[in-house]
Amino acid sequence: MDTGGRLRSLGLGLLLSLLTGAGYAQPAVHGAVSPINAVNFYVVAHADDWVLFMNPFRDVTAKGSKTVFIYTTAGDAGLGAGPTPLSPNDLAPYYLARENGAFRALRFLADLTEPIATPESAHVLIKGHSLFRTSYKNTVSYYLRLPDGGAHGQGYAQTGKTSLTRFHLDNGALTAVDASTSYIDWLDLISTLVAIIKTEGRGVPKLGLHFSDPDPLRNPKDHADHIATGQAMLEVHAQMPCTEAALYVGAAVSGMKNLDDATMMTRAALFGNMVSGRAEMGWPGTWDASHTSYLSAVVSTTLNGTGPCRY
Repeated sequence: MDTGGRLRSLGLGLLLSLLTGAGYAQPAVHGAVSPINAVNFYVVAHADDWVLFMNPFRDVTAKGSKTVFIYTTAGDAGLGAGPTPLSPNDLAPYYLARENGAFRALRFLADLTEPIATPESAHVLIKGHSLFRTSYKNTVSYYLRLPDGGAHGQGYAQTGKTSLTRFHLDNGALTAVDASTSYIDWLDLISTLVAIIKTEGRGVPKLGLHFSDPDPLRNPKDHADHIATGQAMLEVHAQMPCTEAALYVGAAVSGMKNLDDATMMTRAALFGNMVSGRAEMGWPGTWDASHTSYLSAVVSTTLNGTGPCRY
């Protein structure tokens, strides 16, 4: 199938913005019909992290709740805005396939109890940064598209060996793989994350943050992008003490089981939708024993907030 054929199968709102970079818009503060009394933010490094290591089912399906997903990296595995010259010519960029997978999983979750709707998407300006934003029912997604740093934060040669880990340590500039924006330093990234949360949580007293635990004692041997994103969100939480935070264990949950069968079935269905969304754009391959071993457990630590929030 040609690239156009693959891309036409995307949700129309997401597709148009992904292909054309639709003009800037102001983000809507409240996208759901019912009044919002809680907003939960799932801030992850990669498109599949919330499916594999977290459980936003109740937040997405609850009445009066909005759920915001923020993806810090493109999860491009060193391909940048590729494909590379070594890839077949008809392949869509890998990072777009991963985003499509995440969005398909999200729509599956949002459609469990409500009829389908039309997604909306646009580039928005937050703290002077151009960010791609999609909204679907009571959910919002932001894609920061920073370079994937690899398992150990070493970066990839194709993307200049940059990573969130090195960005944090060196405090130099970091540019998104699609060249949509650059962050001058680590504090610039932190202030942008704070601004997203304040924008989407404006006027709502109960705000929850969900992110990877950066503590290696509680979360050993996790991906470096997870740890760096978690460190960033710890700093965000310190600046927004009214928020409650849940810090999640990543790769160490492999083989654990603390979820009931119904929850595991839902998570398996989410992951299946995510893999299908990637395959639709020519990039199948993560339905394997390694990834599915994460679906039977969720482990987290809670940091209480001072609440209520007033932004």
